[in-house]
Amino acid sequence: MIILFDTNAINQVDLRNPRTDIVRALRRSGQRVGVPGMVLEELVAHQAKQYMAQRVKTVSELNKLRRGMPWSPAVGLEEPELELEECQVYWREAYSELFEVVPTSGEAALKALAREALALPPAKRDAEPPEGGRDAAIWFTIIDYLQQNPGDDVYFVTANTKDFGDGVTLRYPMDQDIGENAGRLKRLKDFDAVVTAFTEPVDNGSAAAEVQRYLASEAVPPEIGKLALAHRAVLGFPGIDSAGGTLDWTGWIAPPSAALLNVEKAVGHRIGDQVWCTAEPTWLLNGLATTVGGRIKGVSCVWKIKLLFPVHGEAEEEEPTLLLASDPTAPDMRDKSTVEALAALRVKVLAEFAASQTARGGTALETSEAVDRLDVAASVRLGNALAGLKEVAEAQASLAAHMSPLREAMHANLLPDFSGVVEAMHAVLVPDVSGLIEGMNAPWRQLADHLRPRIDIASTLPTYTLATGFPALHGRTHDEDMDQVEDESDGIEASTDEVEAED
Repeated sequence: MIILFDTNAINQVDLRNPRTDIVRALRRSGQRVGVPGMVLEELVAHQAKQYMAQRVKTVSELNKLRRGMPWSPAVGLEEPELELEECQVYWREAYSELFEVVPTSGEAALKALAREALALPPAKRDAEPPEGGRDAAIWFTIIDYLQQNPGDDVYFVTANTKDFGDGVTLRYPMDQDIGENAGRLKRLKDFDAVVTAFTEPVDNGSAAAEVQRYLASEAVPPEIGKLALAHRAVLGFPGIDSAGGTLDWTGWIAPPSAALLNVEKAVGHRIGDQVWCTAEPTWLLNGLATTVGGRIKGVSCVWKIKLLFPVHGEAEEEEPTLLLASDPTAPDMRDKSTVEALAALRVKVLAEFAASQTARGGTALETSEAVDRLDVAASVRLGNALAGLKEVAEAQASLAAHMSPLREAMHANLLPDFSGVVEAMHAVLVPDVSGLIEGMNAPWRQLADHLRPRIDIASTLPTYTLATGFPALHGRTHDEDMDQVEDESDGIEASTDEVEAED
C-alpha cells in the first residue's frame, strides 16, 4: 500500500509544519508515503516562482536605495544573481527527503499531452487554450503504478474532485484507463483525512511522560552529540570556555557530550503498534570545538532542536530524526539549574575520559596529558593538580634512569648500603600526591576521588635490589652522595690497578 499526495494537498507545505512530522513518522514506521514525479515538479515550481518574485522585489528595493545614495557606499549593493537552477535543486532534494517519489515516465507524459490536446478528463474540457496536461500526467503515473504493482493499493489524497472525480465514480475515459484496478484506488480528500485514517492521537500527558523517559535514557545523549557534530557556522556560535569566558566557535571536532535541560511541545501519534513522538528538547553541550580564531578549546553551549522518535516497540532502538535545529547559544550562567547541570556534565566528561584512558592501560603521565588536551577543566586548581601528577610521573621516570648504574653496582656488592640514598631521593623527587588532591575544591574533589584509585603512582616507581651490611647515609644531599660513590669507585679501580702491577 502507498499513500500518494496531489499537489493541492501539500502545496507550498512548510517543511517545519507538524503535518510534515506525521509524514516522517509514517515513513519511519514503514508506511510508504509519496508523490508522483509530476507533483514533485509542481511543488518545486511553486517554490521557484516564489523565489523569483522575491528577487524582483529585492532588486527594486536596491535600486531605490542606490538612488538615495549618490556617494560611494561603504558596502557593495550589487544585484543578486538569479540562481534558479540552484533553487530548483534545493527544493527537489528537500521534498524528495520528505516523500517517496513515484516517477512519471516519458510514456505517461506523452499520454498526458495527448489527453490535454483532446480536452478529455482529467484535462479540462472547455479550457481555451487546452490545459490540464499536468493533472493527466499525475493520473497516468497512478495508473502505471497500479499496473506495475498488482499487490498494492493506492490511497490518492486530493481535493480536486472536479478533475479526479468524487472517489465513487470515474468519468470517461478515466474509467477505461483504470479498468479492473478500480477497486484498488482509494480516495482521501485532504491531509486531515490521512491523519484520521492512519494514526491515532496520544494523550498529551502520556506523550509528555514517554518523551521525558526516552530523552533521559542513556542511549539518546550520544545520538544528540552525533547530530550536533554536523552543525557548523562561518561566523561562529556564542559559547563559554572552560574558565567561564565567552567565545565564538565554528564547529565541533568530535561529538560533544549532551545533557537534557528541558522539553517542550511533546506530541504523540500511534501508528499501528508504535507510538511516534515529536518534541522540542533543549540540550546542554560540552566538548572540543574550533574557535573563530582557529584554536581548539573546550566549549559549552545550549542547543534547542526538534526531534522525531519512536517511544514504543522495537522501533525505539532507532536513532532520532532531527527535524529542526536552532543556532546554539551561550549558557545562561545566572540560571542556577543551568550552572549545576554544566558542572555535573563537565565532571562526568572528565571522569569518563580518565576512566577510558586508564582502562586501556594508560599511565598517570598519559592520563594527565590526555586530560590536559581536553581543555575542559573549569577549575584552575584541577589543572594544577593534574600538572602536579604529571611532574610526579616525570620525576619518577628520571629517577629510574639515574638509578640504573647504581643498581648494577649494588648487585655486584661493590657499594655501601644505599637504601638511605634511595629513601632520600624519593623524598626529594616524589612529592606527596595526596596534598595535590586535597587542594582541589568541590565539585572537582568528586573527580579526584574517581581518579585516585585509577592512577597508580606506586606502580611507576623503580624497584631496587639492595645489598645488606653497609651503613646508611643520612643528612646529606643527593649530589654529595653521588660524589662519594664516584670517589669510592675510583678508589676500588686504583687498588685493582696496583694488584695487577705487582703481578
